[in-house]
Amino acid sequence: ERPLLKRVLVYGSSNTAGFYETVDEKKPEGSYYYPYGLELAKALAPEMDVEVQSCGLCGTTAKTMAKDLNADIIKAKFSRRGKGISRIITEHGPFDLVLIMAGTNDLLGISRGGAPLFSSTDILENIKA
Repeated sequence: ERPLLKRVLVYGSSNTAGFYETVDEKKPEGSYYYPYGLELAKALAPEMDVEVQSCGLCGTTAKTMAKDLNADIIKAKFSRRGKGISRIITEHGPFDLVLIMAGTNDLLGISRGGAPLFSSTDILENIKA
């Protein structure tokens, strides 16, 4: 007997959205999306009934995600839009598990027009500490 439906929310930036660009001959050149939530659902499916909801906001920093927790609309890069995580949980929850992937854009400096927030030396020093 399979357990009851488990609900998972995956939330984050372009990594969560599954953003990638291609120059593959089989696809027109451009931007595509393949959220990791799809693979997560497939991987869990043999063991349990699972529903995975995904919200990937390209170019969004952890700071923006924290500031916009209750936002009805967050406008992200590449015309992507989504809600703040608290809003999603309130309106579409409850969830048994919430996975948040954040920080990549903070390190890349997306929020400051491309100037990295941390140097590679800073990151290594923090890892060592």
